[in-house]
Amino acid sequence: MIEVQQVPVGRHPLLCRVLDLLERPWLTVLETHGNFDVDFLAGPPATNRVDKAPRWLAPLGQLGVIVRNMIPREPGWKAQCANYFPPGGGLSWHTNSSRPGWRVYIPYPLAPAGQAVQSGFVLPGFRRIDDRHGFANVFRIDEDWREDWHAVQAVTGRRCAGFEAPEAFVRALGVDVTVGVRFPSEAPTPPAVPR
Repeated sequence: MIEVQQVPVGRHPLLCRVLDLLERPWLTVLETHGNFDVDFLAGPPATNRVDKAPRWLAPLGQLGVIVRNMIPREPGWKAQCANYFPPGGGLSWHTNSSRPGWRVYIPYPLAPAGQAVQSGFVLPGFRRIDDRHGFANVFRIDEDWREDWHAVQAVTGRRCAGFEAPEAFVRALGVDVTVGVRFPSEAPTPPAVPR
């Protein structure tokens, strides 16, 4: 199961630069694929889906190019997304299990003044981790797709840009890299038996 850790963007200049870009207005053209609402409410499917999940969003291509040019050109780094999600938009259930590793997503919530943020990362059971302005969402994708289901729901709208990052970078952000990571080679510890 994916565990999302939220870290302040101030912990690294790269995160601050990406957030600064997200705060600017961007021209958008909405894209739809499938029926987001129906697919999202049905929950994760029974078979793996690494991409082409039903969506209602606007790719921010120019921002994606800028982010791709900002991240190091070294192994373990890859730009992942740069999207605008309108109110009611989102990206339905998918796993990204074809590309295991750490993800760092910087959201910019677009809740109207006085309204609570209702956008963010959704895990099975419809547990939404709402975006927090000034915080990055950091999580790990494993090889086992059955544990990697996630979606994005934007009741109030959001912009987001993200990338794959090596574990050393994630550790430097202060992320506990053992949270949400399974160790399949280790047998579970049986519960203590009272004597």
